[in-house]
Amino acid sequence: MKKIIALLLIAVMALTMVACGNGGKEKSYTFTTGGSQGTYFGFTNTVAGILTDKIDGMKFTAVTSGGSKANIEALADGDNDLAIVQNDVMINAYNGKANFEGHAVTSFSVIGAVYPEVCQIIASKDSGINSVADMRGKRISIGAAGSGVVTNATQILAKAGLTLDDITVQNLDSGASASALKEGKLDAFFFTGGVPTPAMVDLMTSNDVVVVSLSDAEVAALKAESSFYVEVEMTHATYDDIPEGTVVKAVAVTATYIVTNDMPEDDVYAITKALWDNQAQIAEAHNTGKSMNIANALKGMDNVPVNAGARRYYQEALDKYNADNGTSLTFNAFYGLE
Repeated sequence: MKKIIALLLIAVMALTMVACGNGGKEKSYTFTTGGSQGTYFGFTNTVAGILTDKIDGMKFTAVTSGGSKANIEALADGDNDLAIVQNDVMINAYNGKANFEGHAVTSFSVIGAVYPEVCQIIASKDSGINSVADMRGKRISIGAAGSGVVTNATQILAKAGLTLDDITVQNLDSGASASALKEGKLDAFFFTGGVPTPAMVDLMTSNDVVVVSLSDAEVAALKAESSFYVEVEMTHATYDDIPEGTVVKAVAVTATYIVTNDMPEDDVYAITKALWDNQAQIAEAHNTGKSMNIANALKGMDNVPVNAGARRYYQEALDKYNADNGTSLTFNAFYGLE
């Protein structure tokens, strides 16, 4: 009997060591994202499920939040482990600029950029808004307080000669903005996300809206002011409410995963590897995953450091690419950093 009890105790101890030992078992990590109807949450919720399935002993959960600025502040406070953020907001935070003026946050590093985010402007057709300048005196949502959308909206308004004092400001996330527009409580709203955005597609099925285009001068001014902006175009193929033959001009930033510097390097390596090795599965589960391109993963990071665990995976990916293709590309050349 004593031998049986001893064996049982050994078995229990072994199971406990497997579950809680140095192998990283039973670790729970949280991603903060954005509003419940936005791309941040939907995409990252998909990613979290796939990472949980692919990485032994780690569980990932995506939770809603106020967006990029709020995510970085929560990470600095130790309230989350990972976050998806706009690269422009991330750069401002790391360097203590814009809405992080005087309080730089440097307790995070980059995992990688995952998809481009288009700064979109949606207006009610009845509002008469067909340009940014037409927003003067109108009821405009510039995004949830603490989100990167607020930064984009403020910069875009400025290029049309407007300040926040020239509009009636509301701070609503994408879902709340769409609802307010439907109910006639809002004339237009700014939203930054991957296209086509499901919440916008849903809005357009039952409401007459205008996808507002920037002028060439506004696009040029935004790109000149901020190097992280790139010019993009949307057409009828993007949204049905854009008339055939019409081109809507916009600027875009990139959705980027960041991680607290407190996370073990090996764990960040495992996360980065699972993210990119399972891109096809992510794309199958969420349409935004089709925009993922590892060659763009490190673009637009400015001086924000790439986590050592992530960088280790990117070097391995480059080595494999060179071996498979008989090339000798450098790290900077492959990832477009030259």
